Amino acid sequence: MADAIREHWSIENGLHWVMEMVFRDDECHIRKGNAPANFTTIKHVASNLYLWQKGL
Repeated sequence: MADAIREHWSIENGLHWVMEMVFRDDECHIRKGNAPANFTTIKHVASNLYLWQKGL
């Protein structure tokens, strides 16, 4: 069970690191209304398309 939890958090932490380094999430000033959720969705789509195109 502990191995599964560690693996989950390894994947989760890797995703957040990529989003921070590529999209500079901590510097994002989009804060009003639905804009943060919309922008996050766009960033995830872009990241997934890039990984899909690379065949990862």
